[in-house]
Amino acid sequence: MKTQWSLVLGLVFAIIVAIFASLNVSEVSVNYLFGKAYWPLILIILGSALAGVFISACFAAVRTISYRKKVGQLEKEQRELGKLLAEKDQQLEEKEAELTLLKLTITDKEDVEVVNEDEEDTGSNR
Repeated sequence: MKTQWSLVLGLVFAIIVAIFASLNVSEVSVNYLFGKAYWPLILIILGSALAGVFISACFAAVRTISYRKKVGQLEKEQRELGKLLAEKDQQLEEKEAELTLLKLTITDKEDVEVVNEDEEDTGSNR
């Protein structure tokens, strides 16, 4: 949607510049560093507008390139963090499995101690 509005505004601006330029067709003198020339004002106006478009496009291109570079860096960082997260998840699963095994081992030892205490109690009652 933003692109469409930019296009519409650009076209409106172009039409305004074209109308303004067509109303100013007289010749004017243009002073260069090395001389002087006479050009129709319409060419000066259109040339200035095109130069502005070109300069704006150059700045936009530089900004776009820097954004793409930053996006590339962030995507690389995201992939690295994803790998690190997967490693940590794997380590967590291993630790949880180890904890479960330890709990089972402790429960088994407690069961054996209870059985031994029961045998001692029944043996002393005889």
